[in-house]
Amino acid sequence: MSRRLEPLLRDQRGFTLIEGIVAALLVALVSLAVMTAFDTARRATFRSEQSQVATDRAQQELEAIRALGYESVALTSAPSGSSDENDPRFRVSGSDYALSRDGTDPQPLVIEGGALYDSGVVEGAAVDPGPTPFTSGDISGEIYRFVTWRDDPNCPALTCPGAQDLKRVVVAIAIDATAVGGTRGYVEVQSDVIDPEDSAIGDDDIPGLGDLIVAQQFWLSDERCVATGEPSRPDPVTEPLTSHAVRNTFGYNCDSGTAGRPDALLTSAPLNLLEDVDFANDLEPTPPEADAGIQFNVGGSNGCKFKPTGTNAYKESHLWVSEKLPQDFSMTGGATLELWTRAINDIETSGRICVTLFTRSEDPLEGLPPTDVRLADADNPGNLYFTGTINEWPAGAWQKIRIPMNFDPATALVGERVGVAIGLEKSGSPSDQLMFQYDHVDFDSRLEVETTTPLTS
Repeated sequence: MSRRLEPLLRDQRGFTLIEGIVAALLVALVSLAVMTAFDTARRATFRSEQSQVATDRAQQELEAIRALGYESVALTSAPSGSSDENDPRFRVSGSDYALSRDGTDPQPLVIEGGALYDSGVVEGAAVDPGPTPFTSGDISGEIYRFVTWRDDPNCPALTCPGAQDLKRVVVAIAIDATAVGGTRGYVEVQSDVIDPEDSAIGDDDIPGLGDLIVAQQFWLSDERCVATGEPSRPDPVTEPLTSHAVRNTFGYNCDSGTAGRPDALLTSAPLNLLEDVDFANDLEPTPPEADAGIQFNVGGSNGCKFKPTGTNAYKESHLWVSEKLPQDFSMTGGATLELWTRAINDIETSGRICVTLFTRSEDPLEGLPPTDVRLADADNPGNLYFTGTINEWPAGAWQKIRIPMNFDPATALVGERVGVAIGLEKSGSPSDQLMFQYDHVDFDSRLEVETTTPLTS
């Protein structure tokens, strides 16, 4: 044996104490990283489960209230108020309830014993305002219910006297705080309920109309539509909405590989908590931070356009479509578009918005465009667009505008989609100075379609 190797063979010192500590520290750091990643994934999964449970439970509660007779859609007692902005009762002010999360649009509550405009009092109330505790597996929370009066802007005073033309039902779900899920903002759904005997559009003698006409809500989302079902909303903490260039939404269908897929109209309320998301950051004012949401180029010529043509035409109009309908969807001829909007740079300006409602039947043969049937304006035959002219566009803060629409009754068949297109009319609108926000709990832009067959999917 070589004499050089003998000292090495006799050396049995192994690792030093310092080397052992360093190795243990490295193992601990790697384990901590793995545990942290696992815990983050577990929290994200649980929060997503919480959101789904809350949305599903709110929809179930809303459907249960819809099943009541019209007189029974009223609160058994007045709901209490709250000073906590994360509590749905924060929007209670005396005998009013604000229909918007920011406290705007207060409406009178419908409460047992309350006065009716044509004499008499509210009787037969069957809606408990709550809070009612509930548990679903390892998720628990409380259910809040509110019912308000609403004045129907589509019904003239001679036909619908007073300001109690219909009722708005609001169901809110607050999830209990947990170590895994943290504190969550509440989820809510809303729907109109119309008296079939007193409403101008609800009449038992009209063939095809059911006992109640309700408003099916579709929320504008920033998610692409999908071939089957609805896209899931991202978790607001782990997958917050991000700014991006405006999307081409003029595509043929909702297959994932298809360019230009429309954005989705969802039947669930937005959950995202990130404010001032810019959905069109390729069209920027000066300074760039003075805008948010989505804004449109005005066309090269006057008039409303469903699908403009030419270079970057998709920046002049934006399309949203629902999932393929799971059942025939009977539309009675009334709808309202609620949009959160604001002038860029808060300038003083007017503007004219163009809205198109349509149904879409996708051809099963790949490569062929869908058939879009636009819903005609009942008051102006041949006019396939509904316009809203704002003389002074909201400035200084986001505000909600309402665009009522009346069209000939129509039915979207099972397997078809309901869609809406929005753009600006060149005449009377400034260039690049109007913006719209959606897909946020405080900016829940939505389309409300009056129907006798609310979706139950």
